[in-house]
Amino acid sequence: MSLAEIAGTPGTFKQFKNFVEGNGTAKQKEVVSHLKGWKGFRRGVGTEFPILEVKSDYPVIDIDAVDAGDHMELELWMLLRVETQHAAEAFAAWWEADESNPRLQVFDRKGADIYDSTCIDPHSVENDGSCS
Repeated sequence: MSLAEIAGTPGTFKQFKNFVEGNGTAKQKEVVSHLKGWKGFRRGVGTEFPILEVKSDYPVIDIDAVDAGDHMELELWMLLRVETQHAAEAFAAWWEADESNPRLQVFDRKGADIYDSTCIDPHSVENDGSCS
């Protein structure tokens, strides 16, 4: 099943969450508990890599504050980037990748911003979210 099919097929999100609940690590279970559903599917701008977008209840990051040097906001953003990597590893365990360089993007609770574009890979955390 492609990422586009997963995003467009009712019930796949629940299947994913049930899989993680039964098979995931403690960290994956905690991270996935914050995910609320597929937001959609798209292809990367100017590229061909597929992106599965996910809704979450994670807080909104003030990117302007990060840019201005707010260390607390930067630490929160960095933490949530790693959370996205754990979610991508959980997804990789559930889904047999049949697409090149698939990405997972977790959106904040307002659905406006992402924390990271993370490679869906069993070693996403170790590779800092990179597909290479």
